[in-house]
Amino acid sequence: MSFFTGSAAPSKCYPLDQYKQVIEQLAKSYPQLDFVLLEGTKPEETQQGWEAVITNNTNVRVQPLLSIDGVT
Repeated sequence: MSFFTGSAAPSKCYPLDQYKQVIEQLAKSYPQLDFVLLEGTKPEETQQGWEAVITNNTNVRVQPLLSIDGVT
C-alpha cells in the first residue's frame, strides 16, 4: 500500500502526526503487507521525521523521488 503525504494545497494535507499514527497502526495490524511512503519534491514530502516509524516497522519503507529526466 502506498502513501503520499503531500498536496499542492496544504489545506488538503492530513496532519502529519496523525498520518504517522495511522500508518504505524496499519503496519502493526497487517504485517503481511508492505507500506510505502512516496517522496515528493517539497521538503515536507521527504522521509525526514519518519525515521521512528520506518525503524520500528519492517514493512514500512520509503520510495525516494524518481527523476523523469530522460524518460521518453
